[in-house]
Formats: sequence, C-alpha cells, structure tokens
Amino acid sequence: MTEPDLSGSVIKGRYLLLRPIGAGGMATVYEATDKELHKRVAVKVLKEQWRSNSSMVMRFHHEPRVTAQVQNEHLADVSDRGRTDDDIPFFVMEFLEGRSLSQEILDQAGPMPWQRVVELSLQICSALAAMHGLGLVHRDVKPGNVFLLRRGGQAGDFVKVLDLGIAKAVEGSRDPQAHPQTGTAESAPFTPEYASPEQARGEKVDARSDLYSLGVVMYQLLTGRRPFVLGEDDDPWHLLEKHSKQPPPAMEDIAPDVDIPDQLEHVVLRCLEKKAAARWASAEQLAEALRAVEAAEREAREHDAGTKTAPYYPPEPPRALPRALHRALMLAHGFMLFSLSCMTMAMIDLPGVRVLGEFLRPAEAKPRSPAPAVVLEVEDEPDAPLPVERPDVKTPEVVSPPESAMPIAPKPELPLPTAPKPEPEPEPSVDTAADDASNSPPKTVLRPPDESPRPKVGESTPKPRPPKKPPSDPNASAQQLVQKFLGKHKGQFAECGEKLAFEKGFSVQIWVDAKGRITGTSVVTDANSIPGKCIQKALQGLVGRSIAGIKVAGSHTAKVRLPL
Repeated sequence: MTEPDLSGSVIKGRYLLLRPIGAGGMATVYEATDKELHKRVAVKVLKEQWRSNSSMVMRFHHEPRVTAQVQNEHLADVSDRGRTDDDIPFFVMEFLEGRSLSQEILDQAGPMPWQRVVELSLQICSALAAMHGLGLVHRDVKPGNVFLLRRGGQAGDFVKVLDLGIAKAVEGSRDPQAHPQTGTAESAPFTPEYASPEQARGEKVDARSDLYSLGVVMYQLLTGRRPFVLGEDDDPWHLLEKHSKQPPPAMEDIAPDVDIPDQLEHVVLRCLEKKAAARWASAEQLAEALRAVEAAEREAREHDAGTKTAPYYPPEPPRALPRALHRALMLAHGFMLFSLSCMTMAMIDLPGVRVLGEFLRPAEAKPRSPAPAVVLEVEDEPDAPLPVERPDVKTPEVVSPPESAMPIAPKPELPLPTAPKPEPEPEPSVDTAADDASNSPPKTVLRPPDESPRPKVGESTPKPRPPKKPPSDPNASAQQLVQKFLGKHKGQFAECGEKLAFEKGFSVQIWVDAKGRITGTSVVTDANSIPGKCIQKALQGLVGRSIAGIKVAGSHTAKVRLPL
C-alpha cells in the first residue's frame, strides 16, 4: 500500500509540512515549519494503514506523553500533539539534523573504533537511566532508534534516543491510556535482531532487557556484525531461539584484526547474559563500567608511551626574560664564576691547589720523565754474626829471606812458644745479631732496571700476582638472569604464541628492585598488537616474583619470541 505524501499540507493552520525525512513501520516524519514561532520542527504522522487500529493509535499517542515525563537531553523534546482536520494523529517534536546510527553503520561497512563506541554507549545509557528511573522500559533499543547529530562547539556525536511510543511501565503503566503489552509475536513491540531472551519468550521485561539490546548494538559496532544472524533458510523464530539459548561468539573470532580491549569485551558479554540477574543491574552500573575501561586504557597508553602527567611549574612573573635566554645567561654566569675560582686558586701556593692544577693540566702538557737506565736499590747485608775481637798475642817476628838468596840447608826446627788458647766466647743471640745488623752500614748494589730486588735472608719469595680481571658489568649479568627467568616461565606466554601464524620477537622491559623482585613490566615493540597485549598481560602475572641473583635495582630489556 502506497503511503500518500502530505508535503505542502498545513496542520492546525500552524505547521507547514515541507518534505518527508524519515519513515518507519508505524509513522512518517516530515520536516516542517512552525509559522507562529518561525522555526524548523519535525512532525510525526501515523501511517494510513494503522489509523483505523485503535491499539496502534493509542501506542502512537503514548510517545509524547512518555517524552513529557522524562526530562533528558538525549531524548527528543515533544512540543505539541493532536489530530489534523482529516483526523490523522500527529505530534510535533524538535527538528534533528543528522542521521541515524543504522545509516552510519551502512556507510562505515565495518567495525567502529572502540573509543567512539564507548562514547555513544555512555550517552545511550544516560537516556535509558532517565527512563528507568521513572519505571519505564524502552523495549526497542536498536541503531534505527539512535540519532546522531552535531552541536556547535562540541566534538564528536550527540545522541538522541527516539521512538518512545512502545515504552512501557515495569509495574503497570502510570498512564491509564498507555498502550498495553501485546502477547502475540507478530505485533510484539520489539525488533527480533535486538530482542532480549525474555522478550523472545514473551515474558515480562524490565530495565535489564534494554541493557541486553544495548549490548547487541555495542557488539555490532565493535565487530561489524550482530552476534546472531539469520541463515538463508531461517525465519525470525530461529533468530529468537538463538537469543534465548545460544551464547554469543567471541569477538576475536568475528573480528580477529580489530583492537578491542579485553575489559570492554567483558562488559559487553555481561550485557548479553541469558539470565537477566547475571547482567548489569542498571544503566548507571553499565556506564560506570564503560568509564572504567576508558580510564584503564588511558593509563596503559600513558605507561607505554612514558607520557605521565607533567610536573607542575609555577607561572613565570610578568616581563620575565624568555626561558631559553634566561638559561643561557645563567650558564654563562656559572662558567665565569668557575673560571675566576680556578684563576684565584692558581695564584695561591698551597699543596691542595697544586694537586688540583696537576689534575686540570692537559695530559700533553704534563712532563714525562724517562725511565732510568740503572735503578739504585739499598739492600741490607744478610744477617751474620759480627767478628769477635780477640786479644793481641805477641808472636816472634820471622824475617823471610829475600827471594834472590840461594837456598840454605834446612836448620833444625826449634819449638816455638805457643800462645795461650783463648776461651770460646758465647755465640750472639738472634736479637743481638739483629741489632748489630741494623747498626751495620748499608751496602749499595747496582742492578739493571729490569732485575727484581733480591729477597732478604729469612724472607719468603713473593709469588707473582695474576693480572686483575676487569670488573664485570652487573647490568649485563642481571639481563642474563632476567632472560633466564623468562625462559623458565615460558609457559606464561603459551597462549600468546597461538595468536601468531609466524615467529616474531617482542622486546620487553622488566623493572626490579635491589632484592630482585619484579615491580613493573611493559612491552617495548609492537605493544598495541593482539599478541603484544597478550604478552603484556602475561608479564603482569609475573609482577611480585623474585629473580635470584639480581642485586642492582633498575630496568632490564629482555626478548620474548613467539611462538614458543
């Protein structure tokens, strides 16, 4: 049945219909001009096929009453309602310039960035929270009922939730003329693709039913596809059965290349729980969970990029010099003071000043004395007993004949007088010998420069010392210990290796304290990829453990190669 075009008609002598700008299964929306207030408005007119249906007429008039009860900036404002001269139900609401979320999904043809999904969902939660606070349930949350518009001075989209005509009170309607809930599936006030399990089973609904539908919308925006779709030979009843019984597939299986935070996926999957008691209790709780995801991801990005909050610097006084010029002048002033100090100390003849001057003198200017050809060493004589003085004994002088004399016949030997045999003197003690040796004059010995001095008597020959080894780098050994520690815990990264189809290495940073306890971790290379995030999550599980052997606090770089 073709719907007649009412463009050019004037309703109640006030609203001039210009052109149709939207249509649904129940009504057509026209752009119009309010001739009294001289502004653009939107006029929603019930379609001709439903004008004879009293139930649909009551549902149509129910929307402006619900909108008047709920005051929220994310709900369209209704200003007038009534019937035309031809008895056509209508109501007037504010004109929204933009497009619906369903049109945005068709134009984008793929997943939406998770940051924008969270921004839109928070605004939808605000509208739902206002309705739920008055005991009203929307019952048809879907992209077609979410309108996106731009506001001056505001970055991003501004959301308006539409189609409140099928909204229903939880504990009985507060309006006696409100449309009652329909029990048959054909006229059920919901869309099967976004219906909650209790709607699919024809049970009573509450605020948690709207959160399920919003979870389906978020799932579709993040992955580019709804969690449950109809097959070629399926009918809507099969889709409702999937909502009631089948769990939603993992987002990673639907969109493996899309960056979706794990915490955000957990929030969406909780909205899609089959039992209403397992979902979020209210739209306010869901909004808090979404804000927590934003805060956690922002903190993780700041940690990876090293862009912590900048320290506070007090404002500079007025008429102050530019900071760069001020620093240059301060450096020049400090250099001048240092030069004057060095010149002053150079003119003072003090031992400490001479040492400082030798230290500051260039290496080329220092005199180099050649090695002496001969080294003079003072060596004590070996410890030996001093000669014992004996008394003089007078012996007869014997005159030896000259060598030139002729040999003379030997004469008989006469007994010579014998001198008295001196008594043996006691041997000097060790202490006495040492004292005598110390009093003896030193002996000068000439040695070549390459000959080592002789050891003294009674001293052991010193063994040559091996050359000192260069000090080992503690950071290098600590890095080996960190790499060995990660090798022992390679099972921690087993799940991450399954997310790669080829071998790839990831550099990681490990912070430890002086006791070797891990205090922080981060992924340096490719941190925003799916396996990089998995490695970061696995590293966080190692925080608090100790690496044996590390005694130097600081950060160390290690390598994790996938698949293991």
